[in-house]
Amino acid sequence: MNNDAKWVIEIFQLQLAALRKELSNPKIKRDKFDKYSYSSWAIVETLLSIDDYSGYVTVGLIREILVMQLNDYDSYYRRNKERHIKYKYAYDMIENLLELIGGWKYDE
Repeated sequence: MNNDAKWVIEIFQLQLAALRKELSNPKIKRDKFDKYSYSSWAIVETLLSIDDYSGYVTVGLIREILVMQLNDYDSYYRRNKERHIKYKYAYDMIENLLELIGGWKYDE
């Protein structure tokens, strides 16, 4: 894993920690709880996917993983928008992560 990829993973972990802190607020409203919960789930899925990769990890590879997740979450959400709102929240978070690392979903 190169240093840039390590930096990106640290950024994701910081984002996850911020969401978890918000989730621990006892006054959080249900809709925010759902949004933050599914957003943190998406970050965990990303980190697990990166960790499962057996080759050399680069920022480019992380972008590819994010784009795949983005496409999957969009597909799941479109199947049943009311029932699968969690995938909309996950999609939004993955899109934010791509913007955070300077990768746009239509790159490549």
